[in-house]
Amino acid sequence: FRSDARIARADQVPGDWVAHGRSWSEQRYSPLERLDEQSVSGLQVAWSYDPGTVRGLEATPLVVDGVMLTTAAWSVVIALDARSGKELWKWDPEVPRETGQKACCDVVNRGVAVYRGRVFVGTLDGRLAALDASTGELVWQVDTTVMSGKPASAIASRPPSSLSTIASTPTIVPPADCTAFAACNAEPPVVMTSSTSAT
Repeated sequence: FRSDARIARADQVPGDWVAHGRSWSEQRYSPLERLDEQSVSGLQVAWSYDPGTVRGLEATPLVVDGVMLTTAAWSVVIALDARSGKELWKWDPEVPRETGQKACCDVVNRGVAVYRGRVFVGTLDGRLAALDASTGELVWQVDTTVMSGKPASAIASRPPSSLSTIASTPTIVPPADCTAFAACNAEPPVVMTSSTSAT
């Protein structure tokens, strides 16, 4: 969770899935060799987890150091022991339920990003949040729907149908002087997410 070098060599750590597309190249290709055309028929369920919802589940789970991180409906973030399925922690951003009527495609969330001991998630109501990867405690959050340069009264007076929602996975963008995260200085990376307007 904490190393730039670890992220830079994601392709060389076949047992982890550290980014939305497994590595920064976003190819979703696993170099694991024990599962192939001959062995796939022998797969069996090792464990299952009930996220406590019948709403849509669309996240690509991440796996880092044996911890599986995923999201459920209403932008709830869940950390599981990948070997046993035991819940390690859960964070509920308590998205107001009326936000659901502004979402295009149910109250889904497409997953998290991890970087330097933080788990980043975009919430359905437009917040970008950073959680402590070990505990799931909220470190910070910002409202990404705030209109730059506009007074708070202008934002508050927008009709509900014009508010944006977030369902996408956040993206970690390294500082400009980094090469594949390997030589970053103290400058923090940018965490990006995209919102969808319901108008």
